[in-house]
Amino acid sequence: MKILIISILLICIPIKMDAQKIRALQSINSGAHPELRWFADKPLLEMEYRVWRTNLKENKSNIVETIMMKVSRNDTMFYVVVDTTLTERALYKYYLEFITARDSILVSETLYGHNLGNLPAPAITEIYSKSALNRKAIELEWKLNYNFTVKSLALFRSRHYDDGYELIAHLPADATHYVDPVDISNEPYYYFIQIRDFFGYQLPTVRVHGICTYAEKPYPPQNFSAVLEDGKVSMNWEISGGNVLYSRIYRKTGMHAQFMPIAQLGVPDKIEGEFVDESLDNFEGEEISYYVVNISDGFLKSNPSETKTIKLSADKDILAPRQLTYVFDSLKNVKLIWSSLETDPNVRGYNVYRALEDQMPLKLNSDLLHFGINNWTDSTVEPGRDYLYEIETISITNQPALVRTRVQVRTALPDVDMLITLSRVDNGIQLSWLPPSIQGIKEIHLYRQTINGEPSLIRRLPASETSFVDRNLALGTDYLYFSIAKMETGADIILNKGVVIRGIGD
Repeated sequence: MKILIISILLICIPIKMDAQKIRALQSINSGAHPELRWFADKPLLEMEYRVWRTNLKENKSNIVETIMMKVSRNDTMFYVVVDTTLTERALYKYYLEFITARDSILVSETLYGHNLGNLPAPAITEIYSKSALNRKAIELEWKLNYNFTVKSLALFRSRHYDDGYELIAHLPADATHYVDPVDISNEPYYYFIQIRDFFGYQLPTVRVHGICTYAEKPYPPQNFSAVLEDGKVSMNWEISGGNVLYSRIYRKTGMHAQFMPIAQLGVPDKIEGEFVDESLDNFEGEEISYYVVNISDGFLKSNPSETKTIKLSADKDILAPRQLTYVFDSLKNVKLIWSSLETDPNVRGYNVYRALEDQMPLKLNSDLLHFGINNWTDSTVEPGRDYLYEIETISITNQPALVRTRVQVRTALPDVDMLITLSRVDNGIQLSWLPPSIQGIKEIHLYRQTINGEPSLIRRLPASETSFVDRNLALGTDYLYFSIAKMETGADIILNKGVVIRGIGD
């Protein structure tokens, strides 16, 4: 005989309401008459009640007239129902219904009972796994001894045998197969299934492991770069796809040697790989080449990355460019041009430096200029300044040349023609103009000159001013006005070469 004692948490998930006080306690199914027991926390529910029963085959509820008892113990009231009215062997659902003094209905939690005699617990008798053939997944199959009392199956998975299991699927009672997509091939995953039936949760099944053997070719490394710095080659590349476990680095020394693997790095869950080759001491003066391949979790190799070739030298002295000159472009920027050294195998590139007056030279380029480039445009110059430019040659071993090639440059002044309009006003002349288009003006100086006289400064104005009234004038005299911009750099720029007004006071 089998007695199923069901705890509150395992029987069902109750609807949580303030009025729900009748809790399920026990379902005893040892023969032809199920015995069901409920309890209340306090003996407050002494009103009459009735029993509802549902045959799970028909899913229809009916009131049952059978043995019903109430037992009071301390502050707990027990309700016992023995169903002697069953005529069909089946599984049934029961609940109690109370009519309160306020004509409202109070319903108990649900209990399940049966008259099927001694039933073994539902169990999975067989469970096994295999790799899916056409995708990265593990197929699970199992068999149950029976499933008519089973409500659902819970499938759990972990990457470790002992712990870390997570629920991955709720399956119906009649399920016997599941396909689990996995992230990595050729590594074990562990599973177990737990049965939930009408009487609670059964013990979990034995743990079974599965390995996916599906193999797919990975994407090759992208944007592979290899840079020689301080006697070491630093390599970087991007990893695409989620199936890459390793990146393997290949190297060839000399033009006629064979590529050989020199390192293999684990790179799962990464989007970038990196490696530094520090073993270059024996290869001075040689040509050294690299490429990288990715290895998938199915142990397939990708196509190789780009091949990068670097020429090593024994730190030979390199030359600076023989000539350095400059021109101004249409925007008055300084464009430097130097004699190229791209045919020198020891030259890696160039740096550009600029010094102002007695200051230390500052490097202008953030990245080393390629050895095939022999010009640079400086768009940060100010008009009327004196600059010293220097070009530095860098060797393939990242060593600078002993000297730099230099050129002195005075930046050009912009061509400006500021139109000044003159008009007569009471007791004077009003000068009007539009703001100059150039930047960096500190002040505008206005000058006045008679025909045979010397120019005199009549007013210093901020760059934002656009008019001025000159009142200190002599009658019958001709005047010429012109303006000069005083730049923040100290340079003077003529804004207007002169405008004349005749016969003041005529």
